[in-house]
Amino acid sequence: MKKKLLILSAILLIVIIGYSRYQKSALTVETTKVTQGDLIESISASGEVSARELANMSFPTSGKVVYLGVVDGDVVKKYQALTSLDKTVLDTAYQQALNMTRRYGATVDNVHDQLKNKDTTETYAERDTRTMAEATNDYYYNAFRAAEYNLKNANLTAPFGGVVANVLSGMSVGANVAGGVTVMTVVNPQSVYFMAEVTEAEIYQVHEGMKVKLILDAYSNEEFQGVVKTVSFGNYTSGTGGNVYKVQISLPDNIGLKFRLGMKGNAQIILKEHHNLLKVDTDALVENAETYVWLLRGDRVEKRVVKTGVSSGDEREITDGLQVDNPVVITPAVKLKDGARVKVN
Repeated sequence: MKKKLLILSAILLIVIIGYSRYQKSALTVETTKVTQGDLIESISASGEVSARELANMSFPTSGKVVYLGVVDGDVVKKYQALTSLDKTVLDTAYQQALNMTRRYGATVDNVHDQLKNKDTTETYAERDTRTMAEATNDYYYNAFRAAEYNLKNANLTAPFGGVVANVLSGMSVGANVAGGVTVMTVVNPQSVYFMAEVTEAEIYQVHEGMKVKLILDAYSNEEFQGVVKTVSFGNYTSGTGGNVYKVQISLPDNIGLKFRLGMKGNAQIILKEHHNLLKVDTDALVENAETYVWLLRGDRVEKRVVKTGVSSGDEREITDGLQVDNPVVITPAVKLKDGARVKVN
C-alpha cells in the first residue's frame, strides 16, 4: 500500500514538474479578435479654441487709469464703457494743437490774400513764403488730428456684446499703463471655433464641409461634432518650427460658456467613412516581405498571411485571410515563430 502511494506521489510530482516546465516554455501574449464594423480614414490635428469676434483692447498713449468698470469674466453690451485714462494731458495737447491749427490757418489765408491774382507772376520768395505757411498749417492740422484721436480713445468701450477676458495684471484705478499694450480682451462667446493646425504633407486632403470629431483636453470624455469652415491659403510656422496650415472648424452652440478661449484639443478630420468591413487592430499586423498575423489556435500560434485594405490608423481592413472572431496576437507579435506555444495573458 505504501509502495503504491509512493508511486502515485512520484507520478504526480512528475506531472506537476512537467506542467510547470510546459507553462514556462510558453510565451505570454495578448490577443484581440477580428471584428466587423466601420472604419474612418482621417487626419489628426491639434489646435485650440479661438473666436471670430475677438478684440484686444489697448490705449494709443500711456496714462493713468481713472476708471475701470469691468473685471475678468464680466458680460458686457456693445458700446459699454470698460475703462478710461486721465485726460488732463491729452486735453491740453488737443487744445494746443487746435489753437496752432487756427493760428496757422489764418496765416495761410493772409498769405493767399496777399498773393491774389499772382498765379503766373509769383516770385520764388513769395512761393517760399506761401509754401512755408501751408506746410506749417498742415503740420499742426495733423498734430490736431492725432491729439483728437488720442483724446477720443482715452475711453475704451466694448466693440460688440461679449465677455471680458485676460484683464491686464495690475490693472486698477490709479495704475499707469503703457500705450499699445493690451489691457483686456472682449470676445463674443457665440463666435468661438476650433483652430486646428494641419501639416503641409496632409493639407491637400482637407476641404471645406468635411465632418470633424473634436475632443478638448478640458472635456476629455466628451466628443463634439464640427465641420471644416475655412482652410488657410498661406502657411504658418508651428511651435515646433514646421510649416502648417490653419483649419477653422465649427463648434456646437456655446451654451453655458462651455467653450473658452485657448482650450486645447485634437481634431479628427474625417476624409472617408467605410462601413461593414472586416478589420483588426494594426498592432496585430506584422509587415515584412508580406503582411501576416499570428492566429491563435488553442495554445499555439499559426502564421497567417493576410491581405489588407484601408486604415484608420488604429485599425486596418482585412480583405483576405481571416474571419470574424478569429483571435490574433497583438503583443509581442514580432517575437513568435510558427507553431510556437503561447499563454494568453
